[in-house]
Amino acid sequence: MVGVHQAGYKKIGGQTIKTKVMLQKSKAYGGFSVDDIKNAKTFYRDTLGLTVTNGPMGTLELHVEGGRPILVYPKPNLQPATFTILNFPVKDIGETVDSLSKKGIVFEQYRELGTDERGIAHNEGPLIAWFKDPAGNVLFHHPRITGLFGIWANGMTPCTTFGPFRSIFCPADFWVR
Repeated sequence: MVGVHQAGYKKIGGQTIKTKVMLQKSKAYGGFSVDDIKNAKTFYRDTLGLTVTNGPMGTLELHVEGGRPILVYPKPNLQPATFTILNFPVKDIGETVDSLSKKGIVFEQYRELGTDERGIAHNEGPLIAWFKDPAGNVLFHHPRITGLFGIWANGMTPCTTFGPFRSIFCPADFWVR
């Protein structure tokens, strides 16, 4: 649970000092806002095929493989994120793009990253395709990578730059030009 404090001990200069470990064992989760919770539920459930449940106080929970639910909360005066808020590793990016395109998803074009007519980036990094949810938040598909901090197929390490952007595993400076 977030905010639970646990007593711990730490050795400093040969002495054992009692410390408080605040978030070390917290089961953190991510979340983002949308301007219309009903549209978001329809999009994430019906278009993307995710399991979506109603959460407390008018929120939604997106259930994805291998993790805790992602919180989606309403914000009437939303300004969509200008960076990727949700990443979906997939086995076959071309197949996924084609399938979602048939459902009406329009993939973003980033010429500086070498996106093709389908919206798949063919640059120095992995193949990637970006699209937006109904609120205008940017979402992202990329090939499934073995191990979150593994080496990418072309030898890039997770924080190697590609094109004018940084990889998704450098969250502090992702999308900084």
